[in-house]
Amino acid sequence: DALEDEYDSWRLKFFILGFEVVVESKQPGGFAAFDPRKIIEENFEDLKVLEQGYLPFRLELKADKDVYKVREQITLDVSLKNMGSLAFKVADLNEQSLYCKIDDMEWGSKESAGEIESVLKPYGSLRKILKVQGIDVPKEAWIACMYGLGFKGVQPYSRIKVSIKSGP
Repeated sequence: DALEDEYDSWRLKFFILGFEVVVESKQPGGFAAFDPRKIIEENFEDLKVLEQGYLPFRLELKADKDVYKVREQITLDVSLKNMGSLAFKVADLNEQSLYCKIDDMEWGSKESAGEIESVLKPYGSLRKILKVQGIDVPKEAWIACMYGLGFKGVQPYSRIKVSIKSGP
């Protein structure tokens, strides 16, 4: 219609969160001064974490401690928890169903969701302990994991931060 020809628009939908962002301009390219894509890109990790609260099952990630020495092995406890009263068929937590990024190192698979082998009972959980190579330099390091099977196109995701310290 005539009105649509006068407006440029840009849309972004967050299906699980249940909202849509629409930016319109009367002049083609007129909203270039306010481009929400930059805001979304800068806050993408936080939006992913926020969206996780609306999934029927959740990936949780814990380290055995908050502070590690340089190159000390990191032990991670990864859990897939069913948050509701319905059972789900899921893949076991392994290198095919999980993809983790520990600082600059990667573990698992981005390509495969894994074989559907287990039933995640109502309010139940699956658990996997991962022992990963330590980090070579002192720093604050992010550890993030994603589960290959998702719900409405959103994959369960979790992240934590650990401190790497030098010396005893």
